[in-house]
Amino acid sequence: MTKSPLVVDSFQSETIFPVLPVAPILSSANRNWDGIHVGYYRQPAWETPEATFLQHTIVIYTGQPVNIELQAEGRWQQKTYTRGAVGIYPAFVPHIVNWNGEIEFIEIDLDPQTLNRFVDESIDSNRYKIIPQSAISDPLIYSIGIALKAELESDGWGDRLYAESAATMLAAHIVRHYSTQSSTLKTVSGGLSRGKLRQVVDYINNHLEENLSLVELSALVQISSHHFARLFKQSTGFSPHQYLLNSRIQTAKKLLILRKDITIAEIALQVGFHDQSRFTNVFRKYTGITPKKYRDTLSR
Repeated sequence: MTKSPLVVDSFQSETIFPVLPVAPILSSANRNWDGIHVGYYRQPAWETPEATFLQHTIVIYTGQPVNIELQAEGRWQQKTYTRGAVGIYPAFVPHIVNWNGEIEFIEIDLDPQTLNRFVDESIDSNRYKIIPQSAISDPLIYSIGIALKAELESDGWGDRLYAESAATMLAAHIVRHYSTQSSTLKTVSGGLSRGKLRQVVDYINNHLEENLSLVELSALVQISSHHFARLFKQSTGFSPHQYLLNSRIQTAKKLLILRKDITIAEIALQVGFHDQSRFTNVFRKYTGITPKKYRDTLSR
């Protein structure tokens, strides 16, 4: 009797352990990101049992070169993975993977529904599939993976909007470049109406201290989160996450000058940074100087 493949739900962290021997070094499992899970792994030489994942899996290799063998749909293939190599493994396709030395990688798991929202309604869902990829070069996927890893290493506050925006960008990219249909991607244009844009902007500015999400903002104007992100950028020139960070820094600049009675740490909390060092780093990136230097300079 043929043994059925393990079924792995990457959004439930405990289901990964029969497949990988070592827990992730970093994981987004407890961060409430919508439609995406990110993990950073370092694993010894290993062969996985046959497994089927419920999510599309994107692997960004970050370690030393290693030979990896993959069996999917009854066929074996071998590839050498070097730093920066990307693999794309569709959901619901059973596979076995083995490697001959320690490996280090970022794994991004995307809910299939996240990708399906980008597919034009005229496309037959039975004909639309993600095409598996092994050891390819894709600078955009690599940069998204590295950025999400850095987000996992941060204080974890204010990261939902960033992660969900990254998931949207990644999903659109995969549908456009790695699916079986050449014209699957829905197109949206024109930006948000003036009234809807004002509604979202006011909400952001009134909730700077909160860990806002893409789903939350898009619900305000009753647009899918995936279309909202693109329309918002068309209207403002910024992604929702970039706009949120800029609004936090602009508000912080005002508070640094007008509220000498509160500390920099308190200002950081008021504008949504629960870690003062993270606030300092972002403030310096936007202004070129630290919050303390900014306050001291303009107080003279």
